[in-house]
Amino acid sequence: MKKVLIGILIPFLMISLFTPVVVAHGIQAEVDQSQIDFAFVRLSPIRYLPNHPLYPLISAKEKIQHVFKSDQIKKANFDMLLSEKRIKEAYLLNQNRKYDKAEQQLENYTKTLDKFQTTAQKAKDLNMNMRNLSLKSVESLSYQRPMILSLEDYPQAQDAHKKFEEVVEFLKKESPEIEDLIKTRIPSE
Repeated sequence: MKKVLIGILIPFLMISLFTPVVVAHGIQAEVDQSQIDFAFVRLSPIRYLPNHPLYPLISAKEKIQHVFKSDQIKKANFDMLLSEKRIKEAYLLNQNRKYDKAEQQLENYTKTLDKFQTTAQKAKDLNMNMRNLSLKSVESLSYQRPMILSLEDYPQAQDAHKKFEEVVEFLKKESPEIEDLIKTRIPSE
């Protein structure tokens, strides 16, 4: 039993000692494959990648679902869910060497985060309670961050990272009580 534990722990120690540093947009941030793998598992599952023939149907379904969400908080939560899917798709397309599609999904990711921020602002303007939305969003963003950093070689990653940081700042501003959570879940660069 001890040999098995040692056999498992030694590789993890070696990985943690040799964690690569990724430079994203002039900002140093540490991200290693174990962080990416953990984030990958935690993000929303996807059925089809954009290069699949059925993907347009999934995209149409998402648009229809968004229209029928009953209030701005639900729409914003749905936008955050879609942002998880877009960044995961970009990562998988990159892994499958579909670089042009990965770039496109990074652009879609940025647009989805922008849509989230706009919808969340509408909810705030309607005096809706932002606390639960902010808590869920911070958790989601904490898993999205390693994925963005893993795609830093794409020119669109800079825009995606900038929008990501804008959304984090928006959440801090709109829900100051969660600032400590943001500091622990999404450490600043």
